[in-house]
Amino acid sequence: DGGLCGDGVVGERGDAMAGELVVVEYASLADGGSDLSEALERAYGPGGFGVLGIRNVPDFVAAKRAVLTQAHQLAHLPEESLRKLEDERSLYNVGWSHGKEK
Repeated sequence: DGGLCGDGVVGERGDAMAGELVVVEYASLADGGSDLSEALERAYGPGGFGVLGIRNVPDFVAAKRAVLTQAHQLAHLPEESLRKLEDERSLYNVGWSHGKEK
């Protein structure tokens, strides 16, 4: 488990090494008063890993189960319905893509 890096930010080794997953506490996001700019810079800035983890999300397991169930249902919709969910403008990074990401 990583150590705290101030303001509820956690690195896997407790520091801000390049290419390392930066993790923030859900409470730091939810309180609206925390300055997470340093964590965002470390996660997405030069040398960042490109991912920000969020720890201690309330009811995460139940929400994950619900989403996974819906994902299966989504994947089995007719092609016509899935095409309506595609978003070419985002380079298929949102909506339905199934291998069309650019």
